[in-house]
Amino acid sequence: MEQVRVERLDHLGLLASVIKDLGLIAMIDRRLVPDEQAVITPGEAIAGMILNGLGFAHRPLSLTPQFFANKPLDLLFREGMEAERFNRFKLGRTLDEAHAYGYNLLFEELALAVCTHEGIDLRFNHLDTTSFCLTGEYLPASDEHAICITHGYSQGKRIWKLRGFPVTVAASFTARSLLHYWRTLYGYACACLVSGAFCHVD
Repeated sequence: MEQVRVERLDHLGLLASVIKDLGLIAMIDRRLVPDEQAVITPGEAIAGMILNGLGFAHRPLSLTPQFFANKPLDLLFREGMEAERFNRFKLGRTLDEAHAYGYNLLFEELALAVCTHEGIDLRFNHLDTTSFCLTGEYLPASDEHAICITHGYSQGKRIWKLRGFPVTVAASFTARSLLHYWRTLYGYACACLVSGAFCHVD
């Protein structure tokens, strides 16, 4: 009896098309040089993480192969792609390479390249800060490049202090608004200096 395999594309086809149209994988591979023996490139690994993150699966990165198990990878990526290739070891090495290159630098270079590709005017920008609130206990960071997790009051005018870290973002002020700048700030005090969005901090 002939076996039928069902694969779900959902909205991932639209996301994959945008990634391909922008040439995002090739741009990443020019900055994070692929290993000659690697089956998937850093660009493909990051594209896989993007699809997993926007797939509404709410799964950790270590379960990415499970996420892609029933997806048409030949359409999302290329012929011969296998879900098992997006394992935690490959994704972890890719994240290490991105960290060594510089996350902020990588994001800004890719965003500016996309703006140029799409003809987005960067003369007018909107700068703002936001924050990510965290729970649990965090040990003092020993890495000088680690994010500083502190207590502070957010823009939501809450009466209690929140544990987290702020970021500052900039987007083009056009009809086709695009985030093209992302910088993690060192503690809530830095956010006060940037835009005055946070106050009364430790």
